Amino acid sequence: MSKILVVDDEEMMLMMARHILSTKYEVVTASDGFEAIELFERERPDMVLSDLMMPEMDGYELHRILQEKSAGSVPIMFMSADDSEDFINLSSGVDGSSYEIIEQKFRAESNRRNGTKFIRRVSDDRFG
Repeated sequence: MSKILVVDDEEMMLMMARHILSTKYEVVTASDGFEAIELFERERPDMVLSDLMMPEMDGYELHRILQEKSAGSVPIMFMSADDSEDFINLSSGVDGSSYEIIEQKFRAESNRRNGTKFIRRVSDDRFG
């Protein structure tokens, strides 16, 4: 079973993500970027699902640190409540690693399906 690390500073979002994703994935959660780094090193997840806008360490900084720690091998899917075109264009230039942005409005089946497609796509790109 694939393992997903979910990072969000809102407890309700962590609870919803765990409930929705735990039917198909092993889910570990962190409430900030620092906890996420610690869990990432200990749990070695297959993917990270992170909020972009968090206090102290935002998703971009977390992404940069996790890519360094994993030699760029961990796919990251960002969640954001900001779905404006300007935001999406700005976010698309993070770097060349594997990441995707989804709206933070949880739609259970849709988000589960997007996560599965993303993991498959990244796995196909890496392992043929």
